[in-house]
Amino acid sequence: ARDIVKRLLVEYAKGKQATLQLIVECGLGTSLWGCINRLLDYEVAKGEDPTIADLAYRMVLTQCAPLLPDNAAALSNDAKRIMDTLAKDARTRDAYEFIIEETKESIVSRIDLDMRTPEQIGSLDALPDFDEWILSSYVSQVNLGALPSSQVEKTYTLRKYGIWSANYSMHYQAIASAAAFFEQEARYESTVSSKTSVSDIFEAYCSQWYQIDSTYRRFFVAYRALGNRGRFKTALEETKEKLLAAYNRFLIDLTDRWQLHLFDEDDTYPPISLFRQDRFFREEVEDSFPKAEKGCRVGVIVSDALRFEAGKELTARLNASSVTGLRGKAQAACKGAVCMLPSYTQLGMAALLPDGGMQINPGTENVLKADVPTQGLLNRQRIIEARVKGALVLKAKDVLANGLPDAQEAPLIYLYHNVIDARGDKRETEGEVFEACDDAFKQIERLVADLLRAGCGKVFITADHGFLYQEQSVEEYQYADVPNLSQLATIDEANLSHNRRYIVSMTAPQSDMLIEYAPANLSLEGDCKIVLPKGITRLRLRGSGARYVHGGASLQENTIPVVTVQAVKQEQAGHPTDVQGFASGRTTITGPTVSLTVYQT
Repeated sequence: ARDIVKRLLVEYAKGKQATLQLIVECGLGTSLWGCINRLLDYEVAKGEDPTIADLAYRMVLTQCAPLLPDNAAALSNDAKRIMDTLAKDARTRDAYEFIIEETKESIVSRIDLDMRTPEQIGSLDALPDFDEWILSSYVSQVNLGALPSSQVEKTYTLRKYGIWSANYSMHYQAIASAAAFFEQEARYESTVSSKTSVSDIFEAYCSQWYQIDSTYRRFFVAYRALGNRGRFKTALEETKEKLLAAYNRFLIDLTDRWQLHLFDEDDTYPPISLFRQDRFFREEVEDSFPKAEKGCRVGVIVSDALRFEAGKELTARLNASSVTGLRGKAQAACKGAVCMLPSYTQLGMAALLPDGGMQINPGTENVLKADVPTQGLLNRQRIIEARVKGALVLKAKDVLANGLPDAQEAPLIYLYHNVIDARGDKRETEGEVFEACDDAFKQIERLVADLLRAGCGKVFITADHGFLYQEQSVEEYQYADVPNLSQLATIDEANLSHNRRYIVSMTAPQSDMLIEYAPANLSLEGDCKIVLPKGITRLRLRGSGARYVHGGASLQENTIPVVTVQAVKQEQAGHPTDVQGFASGRTTITGPTVSLTVYQT
């Protein structure tokens, strides 16, 4: 009977009545409606004839009954079951949507305004209007600062497998991210004054404050995914503007505090109390004692511009991964490290290599480590192989395209991955940097799984530097005007290079908006000058983007993740158990599948 009703509804949605006509022509019309009455409790008033259109309306009404006065005209639970089947089966989804479109205006008009609240709606999902009412309520609350992010998360958890969830997942993510952002920003305001040392500030950022950057990123990923039109996105404009202003205040305040305390410890950077990037190889990689044996090998992924907050999200994704080779086979943890200054690629990549003093060439920005060149894959491979014989050093994009080569004899596998910086560093694509983070997460998941399958018992994921990114155009006051910088660059071309957030030269420009350091102050060698703009200000640079930057001294640029993925040994069963198997279904083998029911005796 359920199958017949489903078929009649599908044909009704297509404007056909072949099955109904056949039943009537066979003299079974009365039997049909009697059967539907017994199955669904569907009746019509005396003098009226039952119709499929009226049945469809009553079935949708039943799905919405808890919001209607006195559960008006509700049919049996079989009505909900049939409608759920229509909605969740791809072959009949169009029919369900047609029925909803035909009936929802009448049904919506019967639902009182005081029933159109998240609390009343709960998990009801028959109409798309239900999600729109919930989201409209949440936008109003978040703009008033009265929406707990836990409430949004709870609501979305309740609704994310609902009929219309695919249409509204990004809407819920935008609201949840905005609510969490404002909560974290308020927590920052209430706690920041108590952090009065470089280690206090760094530890607070790694434990809590990074979530402001994370929720900011997730909000804009969701916001852009909503497209260019829609009432919800229009309603979200006020939220967006408040969030942009609050994030700017946070960036300016936190960066000023970080720079104020940067040299608290022995007038050198990185601070000795913090885990620093140039200790990574010795204290993480070498202390893991890589050997050319399965389960003892070590893998390292260096992902360009994977900043700390992105590393924290990557860690959560790895722990919940369904990728083959990862699920249930590895456990990930993340800690923070400070990178070198200036926080740019060549210096960060050099710092992650084995020990040695580092020196910047001011004309090219290339870095010598123990007087050996570090730029490019071949130079890095020579340095790593000199310390760990038989190490493999590869580009991640080649591994993603072709798989890992034979690694049976390799105690250490180093992969260089570049997705975030590749997009962010170009003016044309800097606005896609947050989406690039998501792409990087997916690729790194695959790379970790490949390394574990290759026999790595431990995999490290880290970065050369982080990044600063602001969604809106950079304001004029956020530029550091440096007199004669362009002329100095022309005159001293062989001995000066600069980016939006640093200058390396033999002759430093003078400005109240700049801070000058000697290499020794930054744990480097040589006699050049290293100059950073104060706060989050940028240097003017023709032809490059200004919203995505790195190189300077902010926690977003200077804090990198060190993610450790440890292979988990599968626990063995305590003792064997006896089972009996019984063939179910047909016992004759007629295809590639035989079904068994197995009982533990």
